[in-house]
Amino acid sequence: MSANPENPKASSDQPIPSAEAVADAETNDLESERGTEAAAVSPTPPVVDPPAAFVRLKAYCDEHNLKSEIEIDAPASAVSVEFKNGRSTRTVFIGSEEAADNLLQNALEELVFLGAYSAICSYKEGWIEAAVRPHGSGPRRFIDRRSIFGVSATRDKEPAEVEIPGAGGLTLRLTEKRGILYLLDYWSPIYLRIEGIGITEHDNALNMLEDLSNSLFMQIDFRFDSALTLGRDRILSRRFSKSRGRLDEDSQLIYPRFSYESTPSSLYWYARSATAMPLLQFLAFYQCLEFFFPRYSRQETIAKIKNVLKNPTFDATNDSHINGILNATVEGRRGTLLDERKQLGATLKQCVDGAALRDFLNETDERKRYYGSDYKKISDKRITLSDSDEVGIVNQTAERIYDIRCKVVHTKSLEGSDEMILPFSKEADLLVDDVELIKFLTRKVLIASSVPLTI
Repeated sequence: MSANPENPKASSDQPIPSAEAVADAETNDLESERGTEAAAVSPTPPVVDPPAAFVRLKAYCDEHNLKSEIEIDAPASAVSVEFKNGRSTRTVFIGSEEAADNLLQNALEELVFLGAYSAICSYKEGWIEAAVRPHGSGPRRFIDRRSIFGVSATRDKEPAEVEIPGAGGLTLRLTEKRGILYLLDYWSPIYLRIEGIGITEHDNALNMLEDLSNSLFMQIDFRFDSALTLGRDRILSRRFSKSRGRLDEDSQLIYPRFSYESTPSSLYWYARSATAMPLLQFLAFYQCLEFFFPRYSRQETIAKIKNVLKNPTFDATNDSHINGILNATVEGRRGTLLDERKQLGATLKQCVDGAALRDFLNETDERKRYYGSDYKKISDKRITLSDSDEVGIVNQTAERIYDIRCKVVHTKSLEGSDEMILPFSKEADLLVDDVELIKFLTRKVLIASSVPLTI
């Protein structure tokens, strides 16, 4: 056996491959590599056909000029249908094939949503259907079925219902039977139906729903101590719980270094608990700020008096100079509405950094749009987002917060204005950005007022 000069480890009986064989082997290796790379790429996912019920529902919507779309998004799919809602529209998502088929048994093109409620109306068939829920979120949040329907608290096999005939052909019906609203994914323990309405305009139907439901629910509450309310659109509820900006991304907790006073802390947590109740939240946050008014107003007054006394021309025997000190003292005293506005301004100026406030107002596109143009829907007090004057932006914010406070607290004309913000109104729904603003201010004041923790 002789050694191969090119490969000493090869035996002499192993044939030396030809140039053509080497070329073929390299070609095969290249094709093999390409095949491996192609195999590593994920195959194109198969096209998923939408459920037949969704296709039928969309075909119906197309035929009756209802905007709709089938959304295939594993593991859940849905059909979005756009219904009339007064002068606007409301999009509803149907995610069940059974619901889609059952909806086809109704004249969907005749349905109109009412206001911001979980409520629909058919002018042609003359009825209104609205979701009814327990009022509030406390431990007594329940529906007294025994009193309302005359049945036991445990759920019976058959859904309960009570019919209340009225004048002019109107009939009220409180029912546990699931109707069209349930098919539209508006679940509720009971529903209110108003039949025989004879109305063909959204605002009139909305007013009838509000008037009759309010009167009926008052009667139920007075007689059975069971508070009920109309359900509201889920989209609005989500807005109040949605974070409107970036919070601290650092998830590392540290041992507490500062302590916060119990009274304003209680007010702050009360505000934080009032989810989906913007007026209550706003007032609770304002009360938290109000707790600190005397402290920071007094500091501002002391600073003014010090400035008067530092004046080299100050003469303690001069009545006009003494009067200057008195004016500075009176200006910080509580008493009139004007004084309260000044106290709010003094508190914010000493606790809130103007640059941080401006950054907060410009933090999201939604917030910039609101304070840039939509702010007038709540208050005409404007905050100039591009204002480089840090003191000025704090003063503007104080003016706006106080103006909204007056609209929320007072239910009569105040200082020439007859505007007010009532619970469950359109304005209350739009208050979410100002609630976020006063929450930001309250946090800053709490931080500024904290003391080192000694535990």
